[in-house]
Amino acid sequence: MKLSVIVPCYNEIKYIQRCAESLAAGLTNVDYDWEMLIIDGRSDDGTREILQRIAYENQNIRVLDNPRKFQVHGLNVGLKEARGEIIIRCDAHSQYPHNYLRTLVALMDSAATDVGNIGTPHVCEPGANTELARCISVAMGMRAAVGASHRSLSSAALQEVDTLLFGCWRREIFDRVGLFDERFIRGQDLEHNCRIRAAGLRVLLYPGEPFIFFTRATLKQLGRMVYQYAAAKIEILTVTGVKPPLRGFVPFCFFLVMLLLLATPLALALPLVYVTAIGVISIHKVVQLRDRAMLNLIRVLPAMHVSHAAGCAYGLCRGLLGSRKPTRWSGTRANER
Repeated sequence: MKLSVIVPCYNEIKYIQRCAESLAAGLTNVDYDWEMLIIDGRSDDGTREILQRIAYENQNIRVLDNPRKFQVHGLNVGLKEARGEIIIRCDAHSQYPHNYLRTLVALMDSAATDVGNIGTPHVCEPGANTELARCISVAMGMRAAVGASHRSLSSAALQEVDTLLFGCWRREIFDRVGLFDERFIRGQDLEHNCRIRAAGLRVLLYPGEPFIFFTRATLKQLGRMVYQYAAAKIEILTVTGVKPPLRGFVPFCFFLVMLLLLATPLALALPLVYVTAIGVISIHKVVQLRDRAMLNLIRVLPAMHVSHAAGCAYGLCRGLLGSRKPTRWSGTRANER
């Protein structure tokens, strides 16, 4: 058996060495062959030089070129080059526990044939050493911010989910449902998991040791990310007909109801309830974590909700106007394409 690990990246000088080393360390002395394919989108911040050194020092690591720069293209470059029977996708902006890859390989190797994708939980860490970044990292794991999604789920048992972050597949899954849809700069993992489930296969979240995902560090980066991914959910529906999880449209529906109530006596009631709830949640987190930085939730949560609602509205308007072509988004991090 052979394992292929694919890691798309672009301008990740801050994280790529830590990511690659944490993955390679977990594969020391395994009893199967493995390769790590790091697909670089022609980084110009020194990432490529670090990758060349890493590949020189470890013959199992190869650096591939992604001339189109975006992550979705890098994923498909890696998948086409991968030679493993089991393929695991990782992110350069993350750090992985020692047994992460071994655990996923063992799970997929013994999984039933109707399992299309397996992943583990993740924990969010700040993308910068600031109070706001620390607050954003906490918000990204809160149901009040992201709902009952893979970002906030925790369980002591293997459970079926509609999507998850990254994952592990058997090679034949891509023969059956296809590669990632390169029309989607955002939401390609959600769209692919929707296709897996539409094919009658299961997406499973395993309660193993979580990996670390470094979040956006500013409200601007966070707002752009949430806006783009919300719009992508609508575009997945209008372009492909594949239905994303309905819970993703809750913020949009909430703000739509508020707009419809503007001409009624209840015009102020719902906003007042919302503001009160945000205040209570923020104070609760301050007390729970004993961290005054959580007062920033008063800004972070509304920014996420409004950005999500606006993204849904944008995607819906494009769909109603007959657009069947996904938006070509720019990056949501300072270093991202």
